[in-house]
Amino acid sequence: MTNTEYITINDESREREIPLKIYVPQSPNGAAIIFSHGLGGSMESYKYLGEAWADSGFLSIHPSHDGIDDKLLKLERPFKALKEATNIEDNIYNPPLDIKFVLDWLETQKEFEVDLEKIGIGGHSWGGFTTFTILGQKHSSKGHKLNFKDERIKAAISLSPQAPKLNPEEAFSAIDVPVLHITGKFDDSPVGLTTPEDRQLPFKYMNNSDQYLIVFDKADHMIFAAQRRKDNFTEDDLKIMDSTTKATSEFWKKYLVGGNSSIDNEDFFAKLDAPNINNRKII
Repeated sequence: MTNTEYITINDESREREIPLKIYVPQSPNGAAIIFSHGLGGSMESYKYLGEAWADSGFLSIHPSHDGIDDKLLKLERPFKALKEATNIEDNIYNPPLDIKFVLDWLETQKEFEVDLEKIGIGGHSWGGFTTFTILGQKHSSKGHKLNFKDERIKAAISLSPQAPKLNPEEAFSAIDVPVLHITGKFDDSPVGLTTPEDRQLPFKYMNNSDQYLIVFDKADHMIFAAQRRKDNFTEDDLKIMDSTTKATSEFWKKYLVGGNSSIDNEDFFAKLDAPNINNRKII
């Protein structure tokens, strides 16, 4: 069973607390992953990923981002609150600043043994956008200038990726680390911002580093957050979640640990339980 720890770190410069849920591997490989949740999520979300990555040896750190977290779901009109949260500038800038503060904390903490040359970042939906800002995305869909690139990140995954519709090639031109993009044929946006076809644009326009794309045939947006009413998962849902953990774990093995990974095997994607189309660009 995976061990978990809860820690709250305090960014005094922003007067902002950042709660963390940390999945601790029993046999650590020295690498760490920071995972950024989507709108309405929290550090408690994406448990299936945290456990799978820890089982593969990775320290998996899941922060909660105040302003876009699950407190929005407790308001009188939660859907309206989620949509309004996308228009608040602080919610564009605070999550990447949270990630940077977690990185700073990793450099000074003594409890976990982490090789600072083996740190990756991941995120889902809004967290996927946060991921790309940390990698060097230059502007948002609404034209906000971004300057959050952090060289401490060596690889990334994005579930339900997002691309700015204004000049995406320029927006992604500074991204130079390997990225695994995962989406689905029914992966639209709960708040109406993005189509399933849009999700594939980041893969298309990132051309400075190795890029992988998986599009699951039966995946919608919320399955990547393991969200179903009353946890009523179908067999297809479980296959998508299992295939996501397998693909991401193999990606992390290759790009964070440098160990044996099957992700470049010719039949790797075809052998995943969930049917998919896929592509890759190896630079």
